[in-house]
Amino acid sequence: MDKENAMSYIASTAHVLSVFGFSNLANLSLELLRKDPLVVYTAIMAYENYLVSGYSMGLGGLRLYDRFDLEAMTFFRILRKRGSVV
Repeated sequence: MDKENAMSYIASTAHVLSVFGFSNLANLSLELLRKDPLVVYTAIMAYENYLVSGYSMGLGGLRLYDRFDLEAMTFFRILRKRGSVV
């Protein structure tokens, strides 16, 4: 993926995150956009997948996550590591 396509995807995904109530995350991704769009693209894609798609595609229903999903959510700090106090 080239930078122009990544930037376009980031902008539209930031809008979706904002609509679903994650405006701080959307604003942060837009702030970091100029530094490294490909890294921001990967991160925002994961956030949108775990925070929005599961709910919107499941029509508000329950989404089941596997071990790899949980590891990715922990990596992107969507979830805390087991035993973490913060």
